[in-house]
Amino acid sequence: MTDAARMGATASEAPVSHSFVRIEQMTLDSLGLELGRVRCPPPARVETILRDLATNGQLTPLVARLQPEGVPQLLDGFKRLRAARELGWRTLEVGCLEATPTTALALMLSLNRRFGLSQVEEALVVRELCRGGLTGVEVGTLLGRHKTWVSRRLGLLERLAPELQEDMKLGLLEPGMARRLLVLPRGNQVELATVARKAGLGVRQTEELVRLWRQAPSDEAQQYVVAHPREAIAAAHPSAKQVEDPRLSSQGRWVHRRLRAAVAAISSLAQAMGSGLCSEDRALLEEDFAALSRHMERIRCRAGQGGARGS
Repeated sequence: MTDAARMGATASEAPVSHSFVRIEQMTLDSLGLELGRVRCPPPARVETILRDLATNGQLTPLVARLQPEGVPQLLDGFKRLRAARELGWRTLEVGCLEATPTTALALMLSLNRRFGLSQVEEALVVRELCRGGLTGVEVGTLLGRHKTWVSRRLGLLERLAPELQEDMKLGLLEPGMARRLLVLPRGNQVELATVARKAGLGVRQTEELVRLWRQAPSDEAQQYVVAHPREAIAAAHPSAKQVEDPRLSSQGRWVHRRLRAAVAAISSLAQAMGSGLCSEDRALLEEDFAALSRHMERIRCRAGQGGARGS
C-alpha cells in the first residue's frame, strides 16, 4: 500500500502534523542537502532572510529528516541555511523528525504553506513524487490537492521549454505566463516569451498573443503578430474602450466607434493577407475590392458635407 493510500481521507492534514524527535544545535556542514534539487529560492528572498537573521537571530528551527544511515536531510530552511553561511554562522537550531521519503516531500509543501513555495518548486516536488511511483491521483490525495492542481504543476515541467523552466526558477518568468505558452511547440515558446517580455505584456495579453499567433492564416500573418504584438492585439479587440473626444456630438461618437471598428477590421484583414494575393484570387475578388473603394469614397464625401451642429 502506498503512503497516499495509508493516509486516506486525512491526507491533507497528515503532512502538516509532525513532531520532532529532538531539537539541537547542528553545524551547517552536518546537514544533507539532497532535497535542495526541488528548491530554487530567488536571490532577493535569500537577501531578505539574511537581513532578518542578522537583526532578529534565528526564531524557529530548521527541519531535517533523520535517516537510518548518513546525515539528516534538510526539509525546510534552505534559505536560512544559505543566509547563515553568508553571515559566517557555524551552527543553527534544527528540529529532527522521522519520515518516509514520500512523506518527507509532502512535508516540504506543508511546512511552507504559510509563505509558500513557488509554483516551479511545487512542480519539482510533484515530479519527484511521481518518479517515486505515485500516480497523479495519489499525489493529489497525499498533498490534499485536486488532480488538476497536480496536472498543472507537472505541465510546467513536462511541456515547457528548458530555457523557460530556468527562467521560472530564477523568477524571470511568471508561472501564469508560462502556462499560457504551454499550448505552443517548445521551439515557439521561447520566441513568443521573448516577444511578450520586450512588449511588456501581462498574462492575459500573452494569452491573446499566443491565440493570435496560433490562428494566423499564414507565415506572414504570424510574423506580423511577432513584430507588432500590441498592434495585433488591439486590432483583434476593436471594442476596447478608448477615451472619446468630449467635443463630439452623440452622432459623432456613434460614427467614431464604428470608424474604429472598421479600421480594426481592415487592419486585421491586411495582417491576414500577409504579402498579398495570387493573381487568380485578385481576379475573383476584384468586385469586392471595388465595392470597398466605393464605400470608402462615399463615406469620405459624406464626412465633408456636414452642416452646423444641431441644424
